[in-house]
Amino acid sequence: MNDVVNQIAGTGLIALDVLLRDENAAIYSALGGSAGNVLAILAYLGWSSFPIAHIGSDPAGEGLRKEFNSLGSNTRFLISQDSATTPVIYQWPGNEEKTHRFSFACPLCGSKKRFSDYACSHDLVNSVSETVNALQVFYFDRITPLALELAKIYRDRGAIIFFEPSEIRGNDEDIRNALALTDILKYADDRISDLANFDLSNVTVEIQTLGARGLRFRAPSLAIEWIELPAIKTPYIADTAGAGDWCSAGLLYRLLLNNKVTASDIFSHNNLYASLRFGQALSALNCMYEGARGMMRGRSSTYITRAAKALSKGNPFDFSVSGVKSEQVRMQRYYKEVISQRYSLNKSVPAQNLCCEPLRFINTGNL
Repeated sequence: MNDVVNQIAGTGLIALDVLLRDENAAIYSALGGSAGNVLAILAYLGWSSFPIAHIGSDPAGEGLRKEFNSLGSNTRFLISQDSATTPVIYQWPGNEEKTHRFSFACPLCGSKKRFSDYACSHDLVNSVSETVNALQVFYFDRITPLALELAKIYRDRGAIIFFEPSEIRGNDEDIRNALALTDILKYADDRISDLANFDLSNVTVEIQTLGARGLRFRAPSLAIEWIELPAIKTPYIADTAGAGDWCSAGLLYRLLLNNKVTASDIFSHNNLYASLRFGQALSALNCMYEGARGMMRGRSSTYITRAAKALSKGNPFDFSVSGVKSEQVRMQRYYKEVISQRYSLNKSVPAQNLCCEPLRFINTGNL
């Protein structure tokens, strides 16, 4: 049992995800973005989380704050501004080959509410650093002045700095600064293929995700060669959205389990391997649900961690742990009744004014 409540703070893409049925109707909206998902998942699993962002004084921003609060996150560093707009990401249904596609464009008018790099507030940096003292992890997915300042402060204090870029862009000096501050670097091979031009000597662990093929990692202090981990299989795939975020959250959760405090314990080969497999197990489990954090809508944190532990140890359907029912049986029913029909319409639920006109939200039952 982990008696210490681990703390994570993070900044970057914190957005509202809207899962669409078509251009006129949505299934639900939820807190999203890479930074938003990782902070939300870890809060659900019992960590203290501190999202740091400038958001709009708009319905999307209100939705983000409400969901973070419901998870027990500290939202004092979510700064609402009338001049800002909260990013909104629309997730469209895909097909058997690609389960989803994302767009910042409103399905009704095409206008976009993207991530914006607002000017770094030194007052915000000081407020965060003075208030949050016992931080284990600082996470960022965008290179911004705010992220770099906080990463420097918390690296100096001994926190693990986790950088998960969706792409490498910007001036080389900022990229070099970000990588020099990073302990864990994680990226997808289909978005970033080569970092040979950058110095990664300060990076403790480099992780490259490979989609359906799994992932590979290397830790220069242990070995320079890549170590490959195949993906964990599930009986059905409903939606792969958020898979990488669950992997990141699971890695951190397992990496710091049992009050590990020294770098030699945290980043030992055995702990890294087990933690990455745990992250992959969480990722695989969530792929059986609609939405980037769909599993959280119907499963307890106890169930999730027990199921992931079983999967990560090579027992895909061994859910005999006390209190855990057969996921295979449930997912067979889910697949037949929901996924084969894609979505089934029930009663309407209130619309949300996220852009030009209210989207009609529909109730699809317990997805």
